[in-house]
Amino acid sequence: MHPPPTTIQKPLNASTAINSSCATPSGGAGFIGSNLADTLAQHHDLIIIDNLATGRRENIEHLLDHPRVTFVEGSITDLDLLMENAMGRRVRRTTSGA
Repeated sequence: MHPPPTTIQKPLNASTAINSSCATPSGGAGFIGSNLADTLAQHHDLIIIDNLATGRRENIEHLLDHPRVTFVEGSITDLDLLMENAMGRRVRRTTSGA
């Protein structure tokens, strides 16, 4: 039997759940991903990867000028794209005017 929802022993938040200085949510322009990106951008560098097939740029528009956030329009199945960004090169940054 599961405990009732009010008996959370340790709250989960970005500072305790993630120890990395850089996070990369795929699908970051979708509903769930964009909400996750909002939280992560408060304390971490963030590279949002989304091909915008179902996500929307409007969901992350407010983050595009954030100093910790880089948005990469592309697919997580593109290994070269992932390697470029994992190495911190961030060569495919887009802006709200793109």
